[in-house]
Amino acid sequence: GLNWPDRLWGANQSGIVDKTAGPPNITFSGNIPYTQLGMQWIGFGFEAINRWQFANDLTWVKGRHSIKVGYEFRHHQFNFHGWAASTGGSFNFNRLTTGGYDDKGNSISATGDPFASFLLGQVQAAS
Repeated sequence: GLNWPDRLWGANQSGIVDKTAGPPNITFSGNIPYTQLGMQWIGFGFEAINRWQFANDLTWVKGRHSIKVGYEFRHHQFNFHGWAASTGGSFNFNRLTTGGYDDKGNSISATGDPFASFLLGQVQAAS
């Protein structure tokens, strides 16, 4: 295949490609013939994040003789594995942001379109 996670999201700061990343889940609510754009991303992934920490110390005093030497090394590994869903976020669009309103500010039924709200970037709910 085309290996879409690598192509779209690339590697994270540690140089590891996040295999659990996916496109956003986009849904449309209302009495319309379409309810979703694309599919919800669900995938199994494994990631190991390694962190190395180094420290050193050196003290040298000649008069009255004082020598100190130090060294420290730490290695941390954080493992993640499991199922991931909607890691790209979920966004829902409805007709209210593109619909008409009467003189009292009430929404006029059967006006507006969720896809038009999507094209304008008017999100109704997101997580």
